[in-house]
Amino acid sequence: MSYYTDIFEILSSLFLKIVHCFSHKKAEDCCMISRNLNVAIDKSKMTKKEVAEKADISYKTLSRWTIDDDSNPGSLDLHRVARVLGTTVDELIENGDSNLKHNYDSNEGVPFYDLDVAAHISESLIDPSITPEYMINFQPFNDCTAFLPVYGDSMFPKIKSGDIIAIKQVTNQNIILWGEAHVVVTGAGANNMRTVKLIFPCDDDKNKIILRASNPGYKGDTIIDRCDIISLYIVKGIVTRNQL
Repeated sequence: MSYYTDIFEILSSLFLKIVHCFSHKKAEDCCMISRNLNVAIDKSKMTKKEVAEKADISYKTLSRWTIDDDSNPGSLDLHRVARVLGTTVDELIENGDSNLKHNYDSNEGVPFYDLDVAAHISESLIDPSITPEYMINFQPFNDCTAFLPVYGDSMFPKIKSGDIIAIKQVTNQNIILWGEAHVVVTGAGANNMRTVKLIFPCDDDKNKIILRASNPGYKGDTIIDRCDIISLYIVKGIVTRNQL
């Protein structure tokens, strides 16, 4: 019985050491971010409240990041804070764990464009002259074309104002997932629309499609000719800013 007791004690001790090392390393990484963040805020001559307001995050969230807390900032929020502070994400996580750096790598992932889809007019959804705000490396959506914010309530509750959509260009418009949300870009024949809507086939005319809001408060469908569509993007995913 003593033999098994000794083995159990050895294994228990080893397990506790492993847990301690893992916890200690994770704490060091979080501590590194908070330390670098505090230095950057001090150099900026701004208060935490001012930084939070400019980065469009809550003061409580930023304060949590600046203490030795077990907090992992979302990729999108950390990029925005870095931009407000005039620094980079790489500098904020400098000397941290290599896996942590990979999560925030600004050279990988899908570009995020902070533009209003409906207000942007060009021959394509994303004008080549527009520089993305940053890259979002989120594996489930890394095959997408872009991340874009959505403003307005026409797609509520499916898509809320302020949500971010991951979109992928539809290269073959003869194959469309009817009933799904799409970003539709049209030419002058359909009033140069840039809109996010559910799309359906038109039973009366196969050469037309129906654009429909998911918000029941928005009455009426918009019917356009398929030939007026310049580009089409399916909404593959919807994320909130807090999730990134």
